[in-house]
Amino acid sequence: MGKRSVLVLLLVVLLVGGVALARPLVSGEQNGDLAASSSSSANPAPARDTLDSLLTGALNGKKPAVLVFTYDADCCPSTREFFDQHKQAVQTLERKYKNYINFVWIDIAFYQETEREALMKLAQKYAVASIPAVVLIGKDGKAVPPIVGELDPAELDKQLQGLVSDS
Repeated sequence: MGKRSVLVLLLVVLLVGGVALARPLVSGEQNGDLAASSSSSANPAPARDTLDSLLTGALNGKKPAVLVFTYDADCCPSTREFFDQHKQAVQTLERKYKNYINFVWIDIAFYQETEREALMKLAQKYAVASIPAVVLIGKDGKAVPPIVGELDPAELDKQLQGLVSDS
């Protein structure tokens, strides 16, 4: 990853981190839940698991995995609509493949400061420089380049079928 990509990723994480840190203060929340969960078909809900424990469970070598990097926080209506459409498309496919693929939702807006370094390392490991992003990982732990931004549900479905058939 080039210096410019790392700098852009760092700036995005710092910006999102500032929003995430300010959000509990504005809303009166006392504890910042980690918004990451595995297999969350209905709605990616906050979980108290750490990023490491979620990944250990998902990347267990028994099934392929899909990491869904998303952002579920206050933003302008058009951006919110974009993220909602992305989430709905992935959730539809998650319901179809939930018995064959581990899905992990990583909502970068809600990670506490202690998790930021792990989140940065994870993003760098899978070449995720912006969100939303979907990373497909085979049982062998090998990942294909992330699908960043708008996605084609039919193409993602085709890639998920390939991931399952390789298992």
